[in-house]
Amino acid sequence: MLTALSVQSRLRSTHEERLDVLMVGDAGSVARALIEPLAQLGLTSKQLADPTDGELIDELRSGVGAVAVVTRDDALALRLTLLAAHVGS
Repeated sequence: MLTALSVQSRLRSTHEERLDVLMVGDAGSVARALIEPLAQLGLTSKQLADPTDGELIDELRSGVGAVAVVTRDDALALRLTLLAAHVGS
């Protein structure tokens, strides 16, 4: 299990100019609710709601420390996770 401190230390060891956490998936309030606690930890975050493949690829190529897929749709979660893993590798 990752604690907030371990997430912060892992992400802070990366390049300072890139986004720490990119949240993708549903436009719902769960992802929005994560932005403030992440900011309190000193992490930058952004929500990309219902992105096209091209939008997600562009954002990932610009550099992110971590991706959080937030959706209730299992198929969408799998697709977004696989795309993020493919672009990130």
